[in-house]
Amino acid sequence: MTGVSLEVETRIQFPTVEDAFTGIPFLKESLTRENSWTTIHYGHSLFEKDQILRIGTIRRNSGTVQTFLGWKGPDQGQFANIREELDEEITNGIDDSQILRLLGGIPRHADPASVINELARLNFLPFMEFSGNNRTGFYEPLQIHLKLMHCPILRWPLLVELEKTASTLEEAMIYQSELEQLIADLGLTASVIREEPPALLYQSRF
Repeated sequence: MTGVSLEVETRIQFPTVEDAFTGIPFLKESLTRENSWTTIHYGHSLFEKDQILRIGTIRRNSGTVQTFLGWKGPDQGQFANIREELDEEITNGIDDSQILRLLGGIPRHADPASVINELARLNFLPFMEFSGNNRTGFYEPLQIHLKLMHCPILRWPLLVELEKTASTLEEAMIYQSELEQLIADLGLTASVIREEPPALLYQSRF
């Protein structure tokens, strides 16, 4: 599919922010942006097939508010989570949604409400929701996207996510090995959380 990338992502739990900064020496200096967010998951039937369909609203510190439609395919990873991923901004509607085409829906919508109505028409209804705060950044020497996520409802409310983006599954497997080695070098393998936040949320809700 055009526009699909492969996210290669893992996460580490820490008891405090200070512990996270100590455990990952390059983390603090790399985090340059902050936002709060709310994510609603749609389509329980898709979730049961290990797919993720969500609408997220991001409120940036600058005051900007954006809304995104996101889809992720089944996990193909072992140590890390490797998923096909599509993200589309729908703040002011969307002219040609590849996600809605993938789901068999109408791709053009004027606003987020229209997208939500289309998901309902396709019988993809909301079934869980959570909110939190992120600090995000990028560590150039290792080409890693970083996220310090705080979400009180989860079993592990403070998580650091490390992510690389691949264009092929072969490349994704290489990145998975790199992340596994990095975390081992940092002595943090025992703190790795294999479950993604939606799975952790589902465990807390159901």
